[in-house]
Amino acid sequence: MEAFNAFAQTPAPAPAPTPAPAPAATRLEQLDSTYLFNLRKFHGPVLLDYQHELERLKQQLIARNRPDDAKYVDAEIEYVKTLSTTTGILPYTSLIPPPPAPLDAATLDPRPRQKIIPEAALSLNAIEVSKSSFPMNDKSQGLPMGSAEWIVKSLPVGNYDVVMLFSCKTLEKPEVISLQFAGKEFKAPVPIERATGSDTDFRPYRIAKIVIDQAVSDGTFSIQGETPTTPHISIRSIFFIRRE
Repeated sequence: MEAFNAFAQTPAPAPAPTPAPAPAATRLEQLDSTYLFNLRKFHGPVLLDYQHELERLKQQLIARNRPDDAKYVDAEIEYVKTLSTTTGILPYTSLIPPPPAPLDAATLDPRPRQKIIPEAALSLNAIEVSKSSFPMNDKSQGLPMGSAEWIVKSLPVGNYDVVMLFSCKTLEKPEVISLQFAGKEFKAPVPIERATGSDTDFRPYRIAKIVIDQAVSDGTFSIQGETPTTPHISIRSIFFIRRE
């Protein structure tokens, strides 16, 4: 009984402490060891063949009198030798693409980009029309061309191209447009092939050349389609572009 009591009073041994996790550096060393013992035998011959190919290429470049190119190949050879004597694994930094080279102002095209419609001396927009036989189409933002008028506050003396920004789904025959401005009248045919194919596809088209001999002040520009009651063309803007 005394022996049993003595055994019962003996404290249980303390549990063994949990080992601390290995630091990152140690884990990387373990991975290196795994590579050296398991994968090196596969990578080594590949690296050696690549090195031999590079050495042959270097000799060819030297024979062709291309020393600058040979220097790049030589640098690659040294890099492969380094891989052969270490783990043979490329660092992640080598997989990161280099940043794009900064743009050199000397290599940029100095010519300005050509605009679809050059700077206009006067713009008459559909939303600003003073009188029209049809309301503006809110969906296409175009004005069906029955007949329309704009007030021209001012336009200086000069030679101008009159360009309309228009849309037209189809034309069965050329559409003749009539213009009146600054005491002059014009007839401008729109050929069948100039139809834009959609009521929402607006494209520029020159409809007249005009010479303004006397500056315009509070004048009226009017335009009318060939069939004012059944318009085939919609207008978004009229531009007066000065000609040199």
